[in-house]
Amino acid sequence: MPMTLAQIEHEVEMLPPKEQVVLCSHLQDRLAPPVSKLDTIWGKEAGKRAQSYQAGKSKGYSADKVIKDLKTELAAN
Repeated sequence: MPMTLAQIEHEVEMLPPKEQVVLCSHLQDRLAPPVSKLDTIWGKEAGKRAQSYQAGKSKGYSADKVIKDLKTELAAN
């Protein structure tokens, strides 16, 4: 019979902290796709844009305006 989640959690708690980290890393690699270079670059860019907006250095647009402008542009092409 397979172990229950509670049993697995108990066993993990018995591991040394470094081994718990290694296990978590292995599980994350299995469950989440790896981050691509493009994702990393875009994450940095998004962070810069958010900081700029929060500092009042750039302007935001409502979703309604963005969608309206996009539909207008797509209709023209």
